[in-house]
Amino acid sequence: MQTILTEESPMPWGKHIGRQMQSLPAHYLVWLYDKGCKNQSVLDYITPRIQALRDQSCLDAARSRMLGGDSLKFNYHKRYGKR
Repeated sequence: MQTILTEESPMPWGKHIGRQMQSLPAHYLVWLYDKGCKNQSVLDYITPRIQALRDQSCLDAARSRMLGGDSLKFNYHKRYGKR
């Protein structure tokens, strides 16, 4: 049976397992989509949002370049703590 993922649903597998779908990095979801994600629930979550995710991913990359390349790492560590 296929699970329907919402913004609050935990990521069911992978690098970000257990994190809420809405908190996953846009570039990661775009990467999954472009690589042909095999998990239908995750794919069904990404598909209607793909353009917004691509836009956000581009904005994040531009912000990172403007701030010297470390803003994505800084924001991640600020939000989730250093690993």
